[in-house]
Amino acid sequence: MKERIERKCVDPMRILTPELYDLIFQHLKPKDLMRKSFVSKLWHEEIGNSQNMKRINIFIYKNTQDDLDESFETLLTSQRNYKNVSVNLGTLVFDESLERVAKVGQTSYKKVKYSDGKMCKSLWPMECIEKTVQTLILSFIRCDFECDKGIVFKFPQLRHLTLYKNAQNINLLFKKCTNLLTFDYSERKELNEWQLVREILLNNSTMKTLSLQIMNGSAQIKNIINLCKFRLRKLSFHSPKLNVPMTVDNRELLCDILQLQSKSLEELSINQWCGYNGLEIIFQMKKLINLTFDINYGTESLPTISLNVNTSITRVDIDDMKDNDSFILYKIFKSLPNLIIYKTCLMQNHDMIMLERHCKKLKELYVENFSVNFVPTINFFPNIMLFKSLDINNEIVMSILAKEDCKRSHFERLVLAAATWICCFMA
Repeated sequence: MKERIERKCVDPMRILTPELYDLIFQHLKPKDLMRKSFVSKLWHEEIGNSQNMKRINIFIYKNTQDDLDESFETLLTSQRNYKNVSVNLGTLVFDESLERVAKVGQTSYKKVKYSDGKMCKSLWPMECIEKTVQTLILSFIRCDFECDKGIVFKFPQLRHLTLYKNAQNINLLFKKCTNLLTFDYSERKELNEWQLVREILLNNSTMKTLSLQIMNGSAQIKNIINLCKFRLRKLSFHSPKLNVPMTVDNRELLCDILQLQSKSLEELSINQWCGYNGLEIIFQMKKLINLTFDINYGTESLPTISLNVNTSITRVDIDDMKDNDSFILYKIFKSLPNLIIYKTCLMQNHDMIMLERHCKKLKELYVENFSVNFVPTINFFPNIMLFKSLDINNEIVMSILAKEDCKRSHFERLVLAAATWICCFMA
């Protein structure tokens, strides 16, 4: 038993020869991932000069700064052109020791993730990756010194940028980026960075994917949105606080973006109620395929609305709703004749009947809380292929079990299979 445990702990680099590595890696496709949690010196010694190793993805996850220093130094001085480098460490500090080895290395970074770290006396990590990085994800990065406000990084190759709740002096380093395809931004509560968002939106005409989580400055951004030249394919618009109604400014900004991007959007995700004006705009989009939104409209009054029939939407996810949303659900289902995948947090009897009546092409149904207690007809959901749920009303399960198997509909069998899975999972 002891020998078996020791074998599991052996570094694989001690087992395979450089010749075997070459033979293995030459058959790897670029999309394949190779992961090693700690970049040891042995890693580089054993693989020799294999060119196939340049596609490897390095992930550094260590618990102490000493371990990080050693692995980072080995990585930076390896002279290898690693495409993806991910550094994820709660105690990450970019200090002078790492800066020294960084200036020696020739690594050309393509994808970099810095998470929960701190820059001490200089911005050398940005300098190392500026010319080559294509995908950059920064989350919870702090800066302990006063940055020169005139410092600007151009990042000529940067295509995908994620800024998630970083210090303001870090985010401002990216205001001159001009070649972004993807911009994912989430603002810290105490900041007001609408000027940064304005500049990035105005300077990136090639942007295809935009994700915004804004607390302040929506009105100022709204004033320039019609000047933006990009044509989005994917939009995510999230408010920072769940279960809190979207502010008037945020809703107006969202509606303006939806109106301007209505001819190009293919995927749309909104984590709060977008209002009836927003809903009407959404159902006029002719290229929209995937839609995620909430219909928990709180105390808002229900006006008489008419939604266009939308034949392009094939998937709908509803993250939150009220118990009595039948009115708006009826309008939605009636306008989605080509719906194939439906995912929702709650389904009751009347919701299920309306869905089946108007969405005959439905193939996949995902329901978090399936609260129905009967299935009306033998041919209910004629094209359904998959049903999954986390919580199924016991009443409908007992009614299905009371029937002979030959008399159960196809949908009833799917419900019973899902209920069986829940019982096995909870056991």
